[in-house]
Amino acid sequence: MFITTAALQLEDAAAAYRSAATTLKTATQHTDDYLTHLHDAEEVQWHSDAAEAFRLLLSALREPGGFLSSETEALAAEADLIAAELTSYAATARQLSQIVDLLSAVDLPALMWDLGADQVAGLRSAAADAVTDADEFLRFVHDNGGIPGLLLEAAARLW
Repeated sequence: MFITTAALQLEDAAAAYRSAATTLKTATQHTDDYLTHLHDAEEVQWHSDAAEAFRLLLSALREPGGFLSSETEALAAEADLIAAELTSYAATARQLSQIVDLLSAVDLPALMWDLGADQVAGLRSAAADAVTDADEFLRFVHDNGGIPGLLLEAAARLW
């Protein structure tokens, strides 16, 4: 069986993005506390030029706090989407690895003569290289628009 290093790398990256999303979501939960504390500080009543400057500064902090909260929520959602996409790619890398294993165990010229055994063998070799590294895998998938139909057809004959 081919080592699906690409799948492991993609799953690790997905886990990192899920962790980042969780951290960002936790940060947004503190926004209400932040705004409450700002409000409480603004309510402190003392009369002086320093107090006026202090309240002015506090009011200036309210808008960036709200902006950071909405940006953080958006980043968390984006991290979740990236994690899901990476998880999907990891599943595809595992499927490609299974196809490579299957096609490596047979005599391609004898069984795939009508599909173009040389072309199947070339794609199998490229796929075998692709499943060993996430970057190579993503390039392979991008260049071929997913798992090539020829590999899927060849594998389907053996399943």
